[in-house]
Amino acid sequence: PKNDVYSLRIVNNSTVEWNVRQCTGDIPMPRAYHSACKVGEDKMFIFGGCYTSNLRYNDTFFLKLRKFEIIQQTFNGTNLPIKNQVEFKERNVKDGGPEPRAYHSMTPYKNKIIIFGGHGGIDYNRTAFNDIYELDLETF
Repeated sequence: PKNDVYSLRIVNNSTVEWNVRQCTGDIPMPRAYHSACKVGEDKMFIFGGCYTSNLRYNDTFFLKLRKFEIIQQTFNGTNLPIKNQVEFKERNVKDGGPEPRAYHSMTPYKNKIIIFGGHGGIDYNRTAFNDIYELDLETF
């Protein structure tokens, strides 16, 4: 897992350019199998993912696309960056949000984010989720 950000520039019908972007702000821990989607005119919303099969995330970030600045979105102070495995084991989902997960799907709908399913859980649980969460982007 990595936390690299790439952009693709389409020059014309036969030429494209990939670029690694240096981001500023609240850089997330490396991850894989997360989800991301465009919201609004110039932001990307990022949710969850995993570092290993036992270290999964339920954190949320916005990537401002014009500046390549990352801002972590917190909910009642509970979605804080996970710095190590011990901190992860002690976390509980207190804000009503999804449990840590990867392999889920996510889509924007009007001014909301819809997250479905995935695989994960707290601690060493291995749960296959069949749930739907909706996040209102105006009220969080």
